[in-house]
Amino acid sequence: MRQLWLFVVCVGVAWGANPAEVRRARREFEDVFSEYGKLLKKRRPKPAELRKAAAKLKAAIRKLASLNDPKAVKVLLTSCLNHKKFWVVRYTYEAVKANTTSESAQDEVARFAMRQRDE
Repeated sequence: MRQLWLFVVCVGVAWGANPAEVRRARREFEDVFSEYGKLLKKRRPKPAELRKAAAKLKAAIRKLASLNDPKAVKVLLTSCLNHKKFWVVRYTYEAVKANTTSESAQDEVARFAMRQRDE
């Protein structure tokens, strides 16, 4: 029984996430990301609003990175790695590095690390 459970877990990890779950997480991330961008464009956003939006953005980044879907990770990297707030860049880098096993995402993270070292 233990071997069957291990097989199911390994196949589930190798297969990747449910496509509907990936779409939902991407949509949620894009909504939260745009909301955070709008808050940054405000003249004087309230600190509590910024903290709340930042917490939502961190959760969305973590969720999208943990799905282990190469396309979702690519969306995450392209939208966050050039963000003007450094914590967004750093948090995305750490989340993808820790949670993703796809080679294309790991290559993108390695390229980002090289760019950071050059600067």
